[in-house]
Amino acid sequence: MRSLFRLLDPVVRNCFSRSSPSVATHSPRLVHQMVNDNLAMNGPGDGDKSKGRDQTRNPHKRPRNHQQHSHPKPSRQAKKQKLVDTSWPQCSNEDVLHAEVRDLIKQNIRSDSEADPERPSLFDEREVTITTLSSTGDGLAFDPATRQVFVIPFCIPGDSVKIRPYRHVEQPPHYIADFLSVVIPSPQRDDSLINCKYFAACGGCQFQQLPYDQQLVHKRGIVEKAYARFSGLNAAQTPTVRETMPSPLQYGYRTK
Repeated sequence: MRSLFRLLDPVVRNCFSRSSPSVATHSPRLVHQMVNDNLAMNGPGDGDKSKGRDQTRNPHKRPRNHQQHSHPKPSRQAKKQKLVDTSWPQCSNEDVLHAEVRDLIKQNIRSDSEADPERPSLFDEREVTITTLSSTGDGLAFDPATRQVFVIPFCIPGDSVKIRPYRHVEQPPHYIADFLSVVIPSPQRDDSLINCKYFAACGGCQFQQLPYDQQLVHKRGIVEKAYARFSGLNAAQTPTVRETMPSPLQYGYRTK
């Protein structure tokens, strides 16, 4: 009888150990009945959990080997990519700048039949005149001699400045440059308005050299260009952008 007890399933042995201190006191018929009762309550033992105990307790639970029949779980990055609507125009800070660089190229280069001049060398200082102010706050300059667009911070339209280009971007073709000095200031430039010793160092603002009323006009233009490029609306559907409401403070605050 004891050898039979050792061969029983571990779950059955546990049942016997809980129900009575000694299996030898039970008759074979009683042992057989207790084994059947235990199987009815718990199913087969540890050797066959996937077909017995787990499904007996919860018939809706998946078997443990379901992973071989299921699809791999998508990664977090894949889930984020599904949320991006690729049909909608992208409008990151870089996308906005590139759109305005393309516009400036179209305005100044009428034909691609002309041979491209030699590219400017990086880190060679040169003088350019700022053509327009981008929505990102950088000055854009088109150099007719090289037929290249330069992106320079802390400049306003009409400034003639000395720059040092340090990076070239292939598409759309343009250079990112450091601002070195003003050679001929724009009629709009007023450096006496710069009222912060950290201007051009902290990156919090870019227009202190521009009168405040001109800053408001530029900010209104940013919204108008955003509607025109990224809203998907035609001219008739685009709402009229009203004048920018001025802040009671012209210094000492930061909004992005």
